[in-house]
Amino acid sequence: MKYIFSYLCFFFNALVKVTLVYLKNNYDVIHVHNMPNFILFSALIPKIFGAKIILDVHDLMTVNYMAKFSVDENHWLIRLLKTEQTISARFAKQVICADHLQKDMLIEYGIPGENIILTERNMLENIRPT
Repeated sequence: MKYIFSYLCFFFNALVKVTLVYLKNNYDVIHVHNMPNFILFSALIPKIFGAKIILDVHDLMTVNYMAKFSVDENHWLIRLLKTEQTISARFAKQVICADHLQKDMLIEYGIPGENIILTERNMLENIRPT
């Protein structure tokens, strides 16, 4: 419960901060890093007013929690986290992930592959020959 409470406190603090900063600066894009994925919803007000939201997945919560709590993918907590990941990713305009394994798992969770881009691809596309 303490773990969940800390996530909820962080979420509400982020919700207030993101909203206030957005109202002051009117950003076009909000880039959110996970964990937790639902922190993305702290950008609800900017999204309502047209800002595009990007979810940057550094770690899959399902994989981390399976290791942390020694449970398998059929455990209710992991099923809940898969649902949370999917809802968060669908809220975002774009999802960035670290590698092909993460992308494959996100697609398994029901996130459209065309909405997922790989960090490595972005880095390679931005390298210009000298």
